[in-house]
Amino acid sequence: MDLKKVVEKYHNALKAGDFDTIRGLLAKNLDFRGPIAAHDNPEGLIKDLQGLAQIVEDLVERKTFVDGQDICVIYDLRTKVGLSPVAEWFHGEDGKINFIRVFFDARPFAPLFNK
Repeated sequence: MDLKKVVEKYHNALKAGDFDTIRGLLAKNLDFRGPIAAHDNPEGLIKDLQGLAQIVEDLVERKTFVDGQDICVIYDLRTKVGLSPVAEWFHGEDGKINFIRVFFDARPFAPLFNK
């Protein structure tokens, strides 16, 4: 499966709260960095996504950029605490996501993660 389809499946699973599917799309050596947390394995990210899922109402993609095995998705994350524009950079190999960088204004969300 090409990386664009993997990322689409990841976002659809996030919207649906399907964390088993997300786990299956992530490489064991995941390198995740965002404004609130950093993880070097899928389980830490899954835990944070489960918390985030409690407030997510929708994820509306605006633009996707593809450059080889790098994908950048810009989207609006609609949550119970408001709308947040997000840019997410993914890299993958062998059909798995092994690198994610997330960029957004974390101030409204930090209290939810005790940060």
